[in-house]
Amino acid sequence: MGHIMMDVENKDQKVDIKADMMASNDRADIDVTIKFPNQRKGMNLKTTVNLPKGDIIFSSTSEFSIDQDPQKTFKMSTKLMSERRGQHEMYTMQMDAGHDHTGFATEVIGRVSSSPEKYNADVEMGYLTLKRQQQKFAIRGEIHTLNREANLKVNICLILCLNLS
Repeated sequence: MGHIMMDVENKDQKVDIKADMMASNDRADIDVTIKFPNQRKGMNLKTTVNLPKGDIIFSSTSEFSIDQDPQKTFKMSTKLMSERRGQHEMYTMQMDAGHDHTGFATEVIGRVSSSPEKYNADVEMGYLTLKRQQQKFAIRGEIHTLNREANLKVNICLILCLNLS
């Protein structure tokens, strides 16, 4: 714990900083709080990073709050996974973020895979509208190595779903 003095003559103008870090064999937790003179509780960032385990290469969760109110906390998570079945190899990246107080929520999933016959890649994004309706956007592509063919598909779901190939 420490502080930064904005004005040496006025001790009330200090910025308090508190940082904790705890590491274990499989994860690290980081907790940082910064309190400005005009704040009672201060801003807080909590992050947990999980080290590789099984198919999960990396995962993390973070929470950010300006006044440490659980209702107003912005939450994020990320996960990177790999999977292998025979000659088929796939990597998946999943990210999501949300803010309960405003109703903001989004999720992004990206995948890349390969096999002797083709390569695939896709990205999907889902989010909530102001009316709390789930909307989706996706783009998918594949390249067939044997017949030298490429396909691209775009899927947009706003009010109606639109598929472009």
